[in-house]
Formats: sequence, structure tokens, C-alpha cells
Amino acid sequence: MNVSGLSCSVGGLTFSNFLIIAAAGNAAPEVDLVSANVASNGSVTLTFNPNMSAAPGGGAQDLYLYYQIAGTVNQVSLSVSGTNATIMETACGSAIASNGATPNICAPGNSLGNLLVFSQQGMNSATSVVFQTPPQNVYIFKDIGVSPSAPSPSGGAVASFTQSFTVAGGGGSGSGSEVPEPMTLMLLGSGLVAVGLMRHRTRTE
Repeated sequence: MNVSGLSCSVGGLTFSNFLIIAAAGNAAPEVDLVSANVASNGSVTLTFNPNMSAAPGGGAQDLYLYYQIAGTVNQVSLSVSGTNATIMETACGSAIASNGATPNICAPGNSLGNLLVFSQQGMNSATSVVFQTPPQNVYIFKDIGVSPSAPSPSGGAVASFTQSFTVAGGGGSGSGSEVPEPMTLMLLGSGLVAVGLMRHRTRTE
């Protein structure tokens, strides 16, 4: 089922306002909703097929996917299967602009989490931290990319990706593999450099 124009309710959550934008490659991308499941703890899992592939020697494929979830979600998880595939995800507590001066990012004070997954085994899933104050609406932005040559030179494809939502009151792991904000990464990098310089100086004194 093509998600363009789709609105559906699953396990007490309503999914709507799907928007697909071609970022590179296919000028008319399509994302299909393959299945929707509700677990015993109330969490909802959607499986999508973005119909993306990149032939060896060809160009990279990239698309943006946006949608809204109405309902009290307190944690999100993401996984991908395929080859040479990458998905970067942002979850916000307010609508995400698809154009303008600041597209594809959360408004100040509304960031819920950032996830990054790769199709390589061991790197293909991630889970956000638990939202301390679950919003009534969660807005999702995904940047889905497929490379024709990296890391495999034999071309790439996304077989499917899944998105899970833990409903408030239904649990949540309490920890996750959330991707730090860019400023956090910069500060972490600076700290590691400083530690390295201190060790080098200690050895030379």
C-alpha cells in the first residue's frame, strides 16, 4: 500500500500526513506500507518497502520521508535490511518543515531523538531514549539513502525497514542507542583530542 495520502490507526496510534520527496536518483519515489503489528505490550511496528536500489556504476538513490503519529508514544526504534543502505531519522514534538530556511530539523526545544542505522549486520537497528514527557504528536523525518558502491561494489538496495513505537504506559527499555546531536559530537571529539594531547605530554615529560 502506497503511503502517499495514507491515514490509518493501529494499536491506538494514528499515522498520517505522509510525504515523500525525491532527494537523488528516482524522480518519482514510492514507499509502501507492507505490514502493521501490535505487540502484547502495546507497541506498534510498521514495516515499509521504499522500493530503492542502486545499480553498480550508477548513481546513488536518496529520498526523504515525513509522517505524523497521533498518540502517546514514549520511545521509537528503527531497523533496516538490505545492502549499502543508510537511514537517518529525526523525531520531533512539533511539525518538521520540508523546505524553507531550516528544513528537516526540529524546532528549538522540540527534539525527541536522532537515530542512524546501516544495513550492515550489527549496525542495522537503533532505539531512542525514553521520552520523559511523551508528546501527543510525534513527527518523523527520515533520510533514506542507497549507495551503488559502498561498502559493497556490487550495488545496493533497501529490502525493507521497520519502525516501532512504544506506547506510554506499555513499557520502554529505559536506555537506547540514540545518535548524539552534532554539537555533542563536536564536544566529544574535542575532549578526546584533549585527552590524547595530555597523554602525549605526560609521556614526553
